[in-house]
Amino acid sequence: MNLEAVFTNGETKVCVKGFYAGNDTYKVRFYPELAGTWQWQVSGVAEASGEEECLVAEGERLLQNGKWHVGRGIVRADGLHFKYADGSSYKPFGTTIYALVHQEKKLIDQTMETLRTAPFNKERFCTFPKHYDYNHNAPEYFESQWWYDFAKFIAENDPYHHLLSNHNCLPYWDFAEEHTTHCCIQDVCVKRVPRLQKEFGKPVIFDECCYEGDLQYPWGNISAAEMTERFWTAVTLGGYCTHGEVFENEEEILWWAKGGTLKGESPARIEFLRSIVEELPGNLEAAMGQMSSMSYQQAKEMAANPEALKQLPVIVQGIVKLPESQFDTFIERHGDMTGHCGEEAYLRYFGRACNGRGILNLPEGGSYEVEVIDTWEMTRTKVKSGVNGKVEVKLPGKEGMAILARKIG
Repeated sequence: MNLEAVFTNGETKVCVKGFYAGNDTYKVRFYPELAGTWQWQVSGVAEASGEEECLVAEGERLLQNGKWHVGRGIVRADGLHFKYADGSSYKPFGTTIYALVHQEKKLIDQTMETLRTAPFNKERFCTFPKHYDYNHNAPEYFESQWWYDFAKFIAENDPYHHLLSNHNCLPYWDFAEEHTTHCCIQDVCVKRVPRLQKEFGKPVIFDECCYEGDLQYPWGNISAAEMTERFWTAVTLGGYCTHGEVFENEEEILWWAKGGTLKGESPARIEFLRSIVEELPGNLEAAMGQMSSMSYQQAKEMAANPEALKQLPVIVQGIVKLPESQFDTFIERHGDMTGHCGEEAYLRYFGRACNGRGILNLPEGGSYEVEVIDTWEMTRTKVKSGVNGKVEVKLPGKEGMAILARKIG
């Protein structure tokens, strides 16, 4: 369609294509990234001109999970993580409500009220209707498979460069595709975060790691503890995770499909994790040298050098000789889960292991305060201060424990 608007603010110029919205109405959608006066000129099948004054957003909203500041700007990928336009870090803690926009206003309003005090800062939903179990009030929609064409078209026609990815299950989307900004994963193997980061050099979000609930389907009946476990694993290793829940009820109003109210126990634990992560002095990165970041290609290269291999621990010599199917299984089962923010903070998560003691290897030159975290009971207990090097702490021998060390002084 021949419809375009040019927005100008000083030396900044943004060209935006318009579209026909029905009922003899044409629209152009503009996202100003600068405050000040914007002059605009529409040309093509419709013509108009004018100017708008854009002010800096100020203030903050107090949510249950703390203060949500406004005015940070658009979110974009930044290396293996994300940041706002003002340069501050954005750490996505998302949830899923696929058919939200196709529900009645009363239900949408109830959902918005739930989200107001929920721990989530991102919401996944479908633009097109989703005709599926527990959501039969939406029309059927058959999706096209021309994803590469879609990615190219969207990227070329989005002057604001929003985040763009593909949420595919079998097989994974090619996240190396030039217009794809991050890895959007539908899988349960959250320990793969470091390997996916290495392979694609982009942020990794496990946007669907199954749902807390009680459905007959294998994707919809994990426990709150399991959802919590997957969040902690992904986040500790420098990635991100997304929530969803599916508890059956007579009204067929399931959060994952239509919204409403949250019923599960994982959101409170996700909020607890988010509060800890947002206290950290930077983004978490998987600790170098741990097995969880080793790829099969790296293993083959190591196995091809017998002399160098002899210098490695016996267990590593055995691991690198495994066939690919056994290698992947071993790494995902036994890989360590430790993340760090430079030398300022170290986080080790023990997952389902029931350790009676935990060890954290810290830099020799620093001074650290160490606390033990119970991810289910949502408690933090300071156990050591002024320590460095190899630090050992007592643990209660139960699942879901973590150790956090922060540099002091």
